[in-house]
Amino acid sequence: GVLMSDRISLSQHWLIQRSDSLKLPGSVISESSVDTTIWYQAVVPSTVMGTLVANGLYPDVFMADSLMKVDAAPFAHSWWYRTRFVLPAAVMGKQVTLHLDGVSYAANIWLNGKQIAFSDSIALDISGQVREAGNILAIEVFPQKPGDFGLGFVDWNPPAPDKNMGIWRDVYLHISGDVSLEHAWVRTDKITDTPSEASLSVFASLQNHTTETITGTLKGKSEIFSFSIPVTLKAGETREIQVDPSDEGSLKGKNPLLWWCNGMGDPNLYNLDLSFETGEDVSDQLSLPFGIRKIETFTTPAGHKGFKLNGREVLIRGAGWTD
Repeated sequence: GVLMSDRISLSQHWLIQRSDSLKLPGSVISESSVDTTIWYQAVVPSTVMGTLVANGLYPDVFMADSLMKVDAAPFAHSWWYRTRFVLPAAVMGKQVTLHLDGVSYAANIWLNGKQIAFSDSIALDISGQVREAGNILAIEVFPQKPGDFGLGFVDWNPPAPDKNMGIWRDVYLHISGDVSLEHAWVRTDKITDTPSEASLSVFASLQNHTTETITGTLKGKSEIFSFSIPVTLKAGETREIQVDPSDEGSLKGKNPLLWWCNGMGDPNLYNLDLSFETGEDVSDQLSLPFGIRKIETFTTPAGHKGFKLNGREVLIRGAGWTD
């Protein structure tokens, strides 16, 4: 049968609590026996401080200089995020990848009593660990320390006492067949005026989750081009595929509608549908909006850096900048 790729969001039904008040290991926190009555209800994305404000712990935090008076001690330790989720029966036997698109500052990740990642991984194959019912995901989030490269603030935006500790982008499960398709993007290589034409390259990462070699077809279709190329992946192989006009002449788009910034034209977008197919089966697929644009820099006569969009000089206005 044909598998249609799917994504299961894990945005709701989270709880958080500080690690120094729990004093429990992740193996226990990610099992069902934990008493969570003293935990705070949360959603993801969120920060620890934002969740505590939503739970009413800091009622006047945005008044006057209240934010500067918040005790930072509770945020010197790691905090736990915890959620339960169930999976549809149809998902069992498929490839299940856990994605965390943004964590501040680092995290240890536990699922059903086992640690599945330390603080340096993001996308995790959890196919062998998930159950149909009663999965418990627990994420121990650590604060940013002095000297860490992280998300900072500048003088016009006072820092939060938790230094933005939390899961600040989406958490979700990516369901696919034996080969998953991710990290796709479209690059504009060249735009010509006479005749009007754009040369494009398409990039995508393919991962073979099995112990067998798999041969299939990477297919792409947009309003201005389409392609179909054979790909063979060894057992367990992950590879970034690049498709460019030298492979597929069809990646030269005629009379393209370009993406322009505010004041220079319309921000025209196209849509790319990508799929990896083996025989009659779609192993994975995704849709990707993209714009055709070329950004270049130059040096002005006064020695300053200037920018060009699609060959035209751009005056950048109303921006703040930090080192």
